[in-house]
Amino acid sequence: MLPAFSRERNHGQAQERQLSRLQPPEPDPQRQPDRQHPDVEHHERHQPGTRTAPLDLAGQVTNIFKHIRLCVEAGGGTVDDIIKINFWMKQPSTGRAALNDEWVKMFPDEGSRPARHTLTLAADSAHLVTCDFTAVIG
Repeated sequence: MLPAFSRERNHGQAQERQLSRLQPPEPDPQRQPDRQHPDVEHHERHQPGTRTAPLDLAGQVTNIFKHIRLCVEAGGGTVDDIIKINFWMKQPSTGRAALNDEWVKMFPDEGSRPARHTLTLAADSAHLVTCDFTAVIG
């Protein structure tokens, strides 16, 4: 078990207080681990609520944007709280175009879009695209 902490300000002093003890999740006997990293399951390639993963880049891009929205909303935020997204793609030079349609759908206001950076994904990755993002919620 890992303790969870909250930082509070008290007269200019940061104080930590223990919130709760986090229990590790129970193992799922139905889980199919990632072939590249057996201890890590990469959810962004699965369609939300299923164990089905599209094989094509367009399908994986659509799924990754669905998962971005689900993750930030699960944390109590909205996509407007996202300040940066890093994408990793097997072919960034051609892959950026595949991101653009979903990017504009999620962030239609050009003046308030988060920063975006596209990097090269390892050639032996089971994915065509993956990402991480930073959101400031609160």
